[in-house]
Amino acid sequence: MDNNLKKAVILLAGAALLVSGAALVMRGGVSVIIRNAGSGPLRSVVVHVTGNAYPVGDIGPGEQKTIRVFATGESHVELEFGNGGRLFIGCYFEEGYQGKITAEVTADRVLRVKDEIRIGPF
Repeated sequence: MDNNLKKAVILLAGAALLVSGAALVMRGGVSVIIRNAGSGPLRSVVVHVTGNAYPVGDIGPGEQKTIRVFATGESHVELEFGNGGRLFIGCYFEEGYQGKITAEVTADRVLRVKDEIRIGPF
């Protein structure tokens, strides 16, 4: 392969990476961080947002798990547990918003929420 062809292939590959990275940024998504502040495990946790549900599994005492969520409209976050209980996480976001929400919870209450959500990639 001659040098010009090598340069063209590298340039095209770099452009493809740039475009795919920009598309991911424009897609948005919010990271939901769930910290178990209780003394017992949170069983079969599912994160719900408008239009989607994300199974997280069990979260042990003192542990945390992170999941990236994508809402299909105006949304908040709800945590569902294997025992059928749900917790409302006080926040607001829509499709295209970005950032993160950190929620410290026990099996029956929300202790603290840190909302770092913003509109779009900027």
